Formats: sequence, C-alpha cells, structure tokens
Amino acid sequence: MNAGGRTQAGALGAAACVLVLIPVAGVLKDVPLSMLAAVLIFIAVRLFKWRDLRSIAHFDALEFGLAAVTLLVVVLVGVEQGIAVAVGLAILDRIRLTAQPQVHRLGHVPGTTSWTPMSTDVDAVPEPGMLVVLFATPLWFANAVHFREEVERDLEDAGPSTRALVLDTIGMSDLDYTGAHALGQLLDRCEREHIEFAIARAGDHVLRSLERSGLMQRIGLDHCFPTVGAAVTALSDGRAPDQ
Repeated sequence: MNAGGRTQAGALGAAACVLVLIPVAGVLKDVPLSMLAAVLIFIAVRLFKWRDLRSIAHFDALEFGLAAVTLLVVVLVGVEQGIAVAVGLAILDRIRLTAQPQVHRLGHVPGTTSWTPMSTDVDAVPEPGMLVVLFATPLWFANAVHFREEVERDLEDAGPSTRALVLDTIGMSDLDYTGAHALGQLLDRCEREHIEFAIARAGDHVLRSLERSGLMQRIGLDHCFPTVGAAVTALSDGRAPDQ
C-alpha cells in the first residue's frame, strides 16, 4: 500500500520482484552501510503512522501510554518482545476495566416497559420496596468481591423497607466459581433479612453455571424471569413463592 498499490495484486507484484532479485542480492554487499541505513530509515518512517498515534492520544491517554511503551520495547529490545509486551499490557488493561465495573440501580420509566439506570435517566423511578440492579459484565474472580460489596451497599441505601432484590444479568456472559461464591454470599444476606431474590434476563451459560454451583436450587426456576418488568410484577403481586 505504501508503494501506491490499491489491490492485492500490488502486493503480489512486489513479492514477485523480490523473488526475482534474490539471485542478484549479493551486489548489495558493496553498498555503503550508511546508504542501507538510510533506506531502512526511509521505510520505517513510511510504515510509522504518526496520525494513528495522535488519534490514540486524543481518544484515551492510557491507551496512548500502552502504545508508547510497546513502541519503545520494539525499538530498544526487539519486535518479538514488543509484541509480547503489547499482548500482556492489553490483557492487564482488560482486567483493570472489568475488575470494578459499575453496578447500576435501575428505575422504571413511567408509561413504558423500560428499566434504565437512574444515574443517567432522570425519568426513571424506583419501585417501592424493591431494589433492581444491573450488572452488565461477566462475574468472575477479578470483580466478584466488588460486585457483592456494591450490591450490599445498594441494599443498605435502599433501607429496611426493601422486600425484594432483582438482579438484571443482561451482559453477564460468564459466571466462574468465585463469582458464584460471591452471589451465594449475597443470597445468604437476602435470606437473613427476608428479602426475595430474583434474576432477570440470564443467558443459557449463566443459568447452567448457576445449576452447576447449586445456586439455582436456592434461587428457584420460578425466580428466573425473561424481563425485569416480569420479575418486578411477579414479586410485587406476591405471585413468586415466599422464601
């Protein structure tokens, strides 16, 4: 592409030229080292995307820092090491982002079937006597304690009049052993305080994980609902069995 090619044919043509020139590559041994260095520098400058770095810096300073570290490792150590560092930093960054995700308290938008975060929607109102929370990320060892502490804090803020807790699991694509343990501790608290617990919009994988962990037996299939509205209606009307 740097040579002006618009299709894959250009790259194939360049490869063919390299193959043709291989037999006469020995003539380059007499080329001054400074000239070869100049050629390599020219190629490196053409390959280096300054605009991409500016775009990354404008988008997110942390991602720019990761790119800069990777670049320095490639220049000072080597390409393979730079790739390894880039992969490692990317994994650590993903862990950082999922380690402390926000637990959203949901409210009902009057006149609709929508339940949205009350922190971002001024029209959303809480259901009296009920706490509805959204955890839209996998529940695993990196964020399990954070999840439990955040939901318990929301329970305390909701007050002693809270009689039901609905966990919206849309986006919770996975549930590991530590996550199941944290959810079990949350169930323990609900049982002690006589708070009904229900799950809404759980995927098949999460349901299977709940079954394997033994939590489904505690929650009950009749407390798993396809929508938040269905869960709230069932618990509000008392149609779900008492714990």
